[in-house]
Amino acid sequence: MCVKVMITDDHTMMREGIRHLLEFDGSVKVIAEAKDGNECLEVLRSLKELPEVLLLDINMPDMDGFAVMEKIRAREETASIPVIFLPADNLAETEIKCFRMGAMDFVAKPFVPDILLSRVAKTIELDQYRHNLEKMVKEQADKLT
Repeated sequence: MCVKVMITDDHTMMREGIRHLLEFDGSVKVIAEAKDGNECLEVLRSLKELPEVLLLDINMPDMDGFAVMEKIRAREETASIPVIFLPADNLAETEIKCFRMGAMDFVAKPFVPDILLSRVAKTIELDQYRHNLEKMVKEQADKLT
């Protein structure tokens, strides 16, 4: 199975590095990239298939990652996309804000490649469990009606 990921970061080299890292073994496909928050939202609206994970920088021009996250969570179509924030700092306050906004994870830059890979894999695994649980609950509810 190939996991679909989107990367939003204002640094071209960071996006390219993450894409190469994620796609190296063939289990992840980067389906979209964006250089800022506005472009991220535009790309999400235009995609036929949404990403299974969104890697989202915080400090970007025009619209920061927190504002992007609010807009993503406000739209029904994108509200359940798992987000991993990629901030430039490792401050507890930043991490707390990320999780309070609904992020699945937080990986501060510069990151260790294996840590980012394991966090993406774990996020995907947890989201698959969530989808399976929702499906089972729906099937049980349908049986009761």
